[in-house]
Amino acid sequence: MTTIKFSAFDSEENDLHETPFEPIDHENKLLFGKPTEIDFILVRAPQSCIGIRIQGKSLKTSKVDFISVRGTLALIMCTPYIDNFYHNSWEICASKYNGVIYLSAIDSDEDIISNKNTPLIQLKRQSWGFKFEQYITTDTVDGVPDISSKTHQLEEYCVVLKSILNSHTLLYKAEIDAVIPHRDLSPEISTTSSYVEIKTIRSLKTENEKYYFYRYKMAYWWAQSYLAGISEIICGNRTDAGIINSIDVLRVSNFPKEAHGMWSPDVCLNFCDKFLNFLKRVMIEDDPNVVYKFSYKGKDKIYCTKLVNPENRYRVIPKWYTVAFD
Repeated sequence: MTTIKFSAFDSEENDLHETPFEPIDHENKLLFGKPTEIDFILVRAPQSCIGIRIQGKSLKTSKVDFISVRGTLALIMCTPYIDNFYHNSWEICASKYNGVIYLSAIDSDEDIISNKNTPLIQLKRQSWGFKFEQYITTDTVDGVPDISSKTHQLEEYCVVLKSILNSHTLLYKAEIDAVIPHRDLSPEISTTSSYVEIKTIRSLKTENEKYYFYRYKMAYWWAQSYLAGISEIICGNRTDAGIINSIDVLRVSNFPKEAHGMWSPDVCLNFCDKFLNFLKRVMIEDDPNVVYKFSYKGKDKIYCTKLVNPENRYRVIPKWYTVAFD
């Protein structure tokens, strides 16, 4: 796994760190409003990694097969185990352009309705997680936590990672919660050893709570961490009132053993490999205006629908990107 790009941006999508990778002029690039997850990669990843065009010359073969985001890939990996999970369906849109498949999960109609009716307690729990991050992280090695910021949950530090899964070369964005300062972290060194994930969870008391955690949440945490090369998760154990009573440092490599056979990393990776092979087979048209929508609604069935010139919510590749290469 290789780190291609470091970048941080604030709630207004302003880049907080100047970097040498700016492949094209992006003025007025956002034709559809707020940037998508794919926009982040296309703006920040160097062209030489994507392999579409270098110094004005088109390449016949790309250096990557898929461009996506970590959340989408983790969702695919965990699909064999989500049938009885509270969120047991998904929709993923994909387009092929110059031989590269771009894919990203989207909100289904059910998700849109659910998001509009999110219970207040769920929003509070999300806020507690962001606040926990504020309490245990600093902007500098010798700094102190800034617990007064009200925009912390709108700020992200992201990397673009390049990885290989069997015959597939993947380029994807991943948000990084924090880094361990005594470990190496440098734009010149392609390492993920410094990255750490920060989570909060309600203190597990009943057998049902423990089963839910080990069966579902741990599998997703493992997939997220695996894709970003993260070896440790700092987990705050909270009360129903959002008070952190204790903090655990969880070793990701121990997760499969602790799950006691409830899920398997091999099953997750094999399913992802087969799904990516499936995309390569069915996505025949190399056209950014053609979107293949894949829908999983449980029961081991994935439905594929081809959309031509779809509405904006289904588009994967932004128009500014293809216009830049015309």
